[in-house]
This record gives sequence, C-alpha cells and structure tokens, in this order.
Amino acid sequence: MKDNQIQSIKAKQAQLYREFQAKFQVKFTRDKQTRPLEISAEQKRLLAWLQNEEAMCSLYLPLALHIFERFQEHIKAPQAAGCFMIGISGCQGSGKTTTVSIVKFLLEKFFGVDFWPNCGLTVLTASIDDFYLPKAERNRLGRAVHPLLKTRGVPGTHDTEKLLATFKKLRDKKQGQLHLPIFDKGLDERLASKRTVELPYDIFLFEGWCVAAKASSIEDLDSPINALERNFDSLKIWRNYINTRLEKEYYELFKQLDYLVAFVIDDFSWVYQWRRQQEESLPLERQMDALSLSTFMAHFERLTRQLLQTLPMDADLLISLNKDRTVKQLKAGRQQQR
Repeated sequence: MKDNQIQSIKAKQAQLYREFQAKFQVKFTRDKQTRPLEISAEQKRLLAWLQNEEAMCSLYLPLALHIFERFQEHIKAPQAAGCFMIGISGCQGSGKTTTVSIVKFLLEKFFGVDFWPNCGLTVLTASIDDFYLPKAERNRLGRAVHPLLKTRGVPGTHDTEKLLATFKKLRDKKQGQLHLPIFDKGLDERLASKRTVELPYDIFLFEGWCVAAKASSIEDLDSPINALERNFDSLKIWRNYINTRLEKEYYELFKQLDYLVAFVIDDFSWVYQWRRQQEESLPLERQMDALSLSTFMAHFERLTRQLLQTLPMDADLLISLNKDRTVKQLKAGRQQQR
C-alpha cells in the first residue's frame, strides 16, 4: 500500500461516516425496540465508540475499509492460503483491544453485509494475552530457568504450542470447532472454561503488545536497560531465554501473518501513563500501586523500546498516536513502500 492509497481512504471518511451513521441508527433503534434487555455492558461500550465521530473517521472506518480491501486482494492472489491473518501490534494502553472489537463489528456488519450483500464476512479476534501459560507452568519456568519468568507477559510465557495449532486450524479453513483459552488477568490464571468458535473464518485479527517482535543480537543484550535487569538478571539468563524464544517459536508464529498493522508512538514514557490509566479503571482491590506497576512495566521495557524502532520498518500500515491517544496519522509502513 502506498501513501496515495491512504489519502484515498481519508477522502472517503466523511461519506463513509454519514452512510454508517444512517444505517447504524436505524439498526440500533430497531434492535433496542425488539431486544431491549439483550444489550450487555460490553455492547454499550462498543455503541459509545461507534457514535464517536472523531475516532470513527480518524481510525476505525478507514482501518476497517483498508483491511477489507486488502482481504479482497488476498483472496484473489494465486498463493492465498485460507484465512487472512492480520497482526495488530502496539504497546500497552495504545487501544489495540478496542480497535479490534470495533473493526470486527464494521467488517461483519457494515462493509461485509451492507456494502457487499453476498460477502457475509466472518471475523475472529484474539489476543496473545489469551494464551499466557497457567501459573503453575510459569512457576515451573521460574524454578527451572529464571524467577522473572513467573511474571506473565514476555515471550516465553505464552503457550506457543497452542498458538501454532490455532494458526494452523485457521489456515486450513476447514469446518469444525476451535477451542480458545481464556486468561483472567485479575486471577493471573488461565480459566478451565474455553471460548469455542465454529470454523472457518475469513479474517483473523490477532493483537498483542509483542506481536512481530524479533530476536536481538547477543551484543544488544549485554547492557541492562533498567533496574529490574540490572538487579535481577545480571547474568542475562532471563534476557537470553526471551531472545531464544523469539528466535525460534515466536519467529515461526509471526511469519504466518499475512499483514501487519502497528500502533506507534514518539515517547516510551507515554506507555506507563496509559497503563496507569488502565489500572485506575479497575476495581480498587485489583489495582496495582505505583511501585508494583513500575516493576511490572519494567519487564516489558526492552522489547517495547525495540518494537518502537522496528515496527515502522516491518509493518504494512502504521497508526501514529498522539500523547492523548488520538490518531496523528495513518501511513504506509516501509514494508509497503519498498
């Protein structure tokens, strides 16, 4: 995708929003009258975002349209293989989860149905966070490899075997059921229950803070980046373990993505501020204090800083954010400019 294609998308924004608003209001009014008790808290949150004209015009509508157009190209390509796999990468608090929820809605209910009645797109969303290892397995890693691996988050603390199996099932595009894990961050534990979905799907939106992360050179790992690494990983065991995992199974996972969308920012300090805001939205008994949050965030600092450098070169589409998380610019990544 070239920058002129982005401009073309922007030119359609106002018209798209007017058309969307008209269709959305009719559908919402009808649904509210016929099923007034079926609107959940999550749906209410989604409805509020859908009526936010600035966010819809600056991000959600152009992104959904762009993905739909890339999907059309994908299915026409001779080498197309099953589900169109899209990675959504961005630092903590950048808005990935909200974006994915709204884009799924727009693809299925607006572009895929209202504009092209015969399409009927099916879209599956998942987060890499869903695939965190159970606490017992992370504790085992903490004893066998390094104590810092008890804390969820970094590469090496995900169930990559299950992730790779999930990707394969989506690629095969055969009928059947797919069982996705559910991770409760409040409990810091994978739940016994699963999310079961019916295959196949046309588009898979896979989001996560470390999606598309790459291994570093051994030399880059030498100097600790913060107090956590300096005080608790002086022998670089934790850093090297993460790096090895990125070099092996995470490389095999991320190379299967057909397209990469990345949220990028100008200043790493914004990440802590946004994560603090997320924490304050939780019930008081589940919130981390400032010191606990700072220590927790230190686990992610090295890879987050690295991704802020590499994503502009690796991504197909970049979403540049301001400090207040409004969209500064949508632009082609260097992957598409080459």
